[in-house]
Amino acid sequence: MKASFFDFKTREAFVELHQLKAFRIKQIEQEIFRNSVIDFQEMTALPKDLRNQLDEAFTIIPFEVDGIHE
Repeated sequence: MKASFFDFKTREAFVELHQLKAFRIKQIEQEIFRNSVIDFQEMTALPKDLRNQLDEAFTIIPFEVDGIHE
């Protein structure tokens, strides 16, 4: 199961492991909160390999909709 991108501890471990610069996290947060992008692959300001790594490790919305009940 993928971790939530908003799990600070897991995200910080990812940042250290991949040696990400602080501005990358700011870019991601801007995409999510300012631009309403919830798919890492659509964050074209990020390098493709980073988008793939993020997509493998994290989810932005940590739940799935089973269905809509009326």
